[in-house]
This record gives sequence, C-alpha cells and structure tokens, in this order.
Amino acid sequence: MIKLGNMDAFFSIVLSAIVLRMFFKSNNKESDPHELRRNTVKARWDRKRIKAEKLKQEEKLARKTLRDIEKQKQKDAELISVILPTINNDK
Repeated sequence: MIKLGNMDAFFSIVLSAIVLRMFFKSNNKESDPHELRRNTVKARWDRKRIKAEKLKQEEKLARKTLRDIEKQKQKDAELISVILPTINNDK
C-alpha cells in the first residue's frame, strides 16, 4: 500500500480542485435570448462571443469542405493516371 505524506495529499487536493474549477468554467452555458437583446455589457459580450463562435464554425466547415474537394481531386487524378495508360495499351 502506498502511503501519501501530508504534502502529497495537499497537492492532490489542490490539483483536483484546479481541474474541477477549469472544467466548470469551460462549460459554456446558453444565453437567454431575452437577455441578449438588452444593452448591457454582458449581453454585448455574449453577442460578440456567439458571433465569433459562429464564424469559427463556418470557417472550420469551409476548410473541411476544401479538404474533401482536394482529396476527391487527388483520387480522380490517381484514377485517371491508372485508367489512361490501360486504355492506351489496349489500342
């Protein structure tokens, strides 16, 4: 059995408290639509944050779409490079 000293137990408790605090802070809650229409500092910040998140998601989706298109182009090019010599050799 492993015996922990007083300092080890203290650091374990502090570390777990820090991890739990970070977890609960990172948990974004949905803002109330009525609150977003108000002209308070928090509402303006929430509107700006929501707008930034939407832009980030759109950019991520656009990058994914471009990656998929590039992959498809490469597959098509590989397929053509295999098929054309086969057709030319059969003639």
